[in-house]
Amino acid sequence: MAHSELELDSLQPAQDLSKEKDGSREHMEVRYYNRLEKIERWRKEFQHNKEVEEELAAVSKLDFSPQDYTAALERVPFKEPPIPNFDYLRDESRTATEKKYSIPIMSKVGVLALLVISLFVVPDIIIFAVAGGLAALVSVWLYFTIQDRSKALVQALAEADEEIEKRTQLEIELIQAARVQHDEDEDERINAIERLLAGEPDAIMLRLYETLSQVGFPFTVDLDIDMHANVPLLKIWLPAKSIIPGQTCSLAPSGRINYEDKEVRQINKQYMELCSAVTMRMIAFIYENIPAFDLGYANGMVRDTMDDSCVLALKFDRQTVTDACNASTALAALQMTQVTFNSDNNLSFTPVEPIYPDEWEGVEQQMLRSAKFKVR
Repeated sequence: MAHSELELDSLQPAQDLSKEKDGSREHMEVRYYNRLEKIERWRKEFQHNKEVEEELAAVSKLDFSPQDYTAALERVPFKEPPIPNFDYLRDESRTATEKKYSIPIMSKVGVLALLVISLFVVPDIIIFAVAGGLAALVSVWLYFTIQDRSKALVQALAEADEEIEKRTQLEIELIQAARVQHDEDEDERINAIERLLAGEPDAIMLRLYETLSQVGFPFTVDLDIDMHANVPLLKIWLPAKSIIPGQTCSLAPSGRINYEDKEVRQINKQYMELCSAVTMRMIAFIYENIPAFDLGYANGMVRDTMDDSCVLALKFDRQTVTDACNASTALAALQMTQVTFNSDNNLSFTPVEPIYPDEWEGVEQQMLRSAKFKVR
């Protein structure tokens, strides 16, 4: 008995040691998976910051590709669809009619066959006479049934032909209606382009409403447009400076994300480039779609907590916009126009006086065509 107690006492430390190893292993596994989760979170965070910087940098990619309205003036011919073939209706009618009479005819043929066989099998004269009479009656009945089927087939095919004619005529009418609608749409489209090329204000505003959702900004930009005598004045509400990330980030070999604060001057320089890009892309896009515009003006506005202020005021023409879109940076493109802007030593914008078209001198406010847009 003492020997058994001694053995139990010696086994107890070994069991405790096993439990400690199991607990340590579980703890290491928890730490390992927590580490993996952190690395994945850091990776996603880094990827998000990288995408934000890339989207902001992409705004500076300028391009000027004016719409070819001359080609759009060519009338698009109507493509007439083929008229469906409804001959299958005849086959369906014939099949349905024949199916309707197949059982009655086959049953009468079977009865007639049995009666004819009984004439030769049964020698009784009375049965022979009855069978012969019944056979004659069934034959007459079969004849009239076949006649009824023939008449039903003729009527069914006639109704099918009538339905085919009706459906064919309906298709012709639908195609004709589609042709008329197509011609009306083409007349309206070409007329709108002609009015746009002529510089009619209604056509210009309509075109702006149709296209300004396609600029391709990664954020929304408010735009106010005043227009008179095909001279536009754009009020572009620039994004807030807070859209610029205040830190750069990188991934260490261990997977940990590292942040480094940007200098104030670096943030302001990036913001100046972004505002230049928004302004020039907005102008270029409008001039791509509105061929009647040549001389134009724009004010770049920022919303402050106390008051709204103008930080960019520029005058330009179509050729200047075309040439500016080939510049290496958006700021360089902006400086190719007659632009006014100021900045302090840290490259932070300071307010300037908004520009107003000289051509509008003496024009009353109600003579201007105005509109507001949410541009993406």
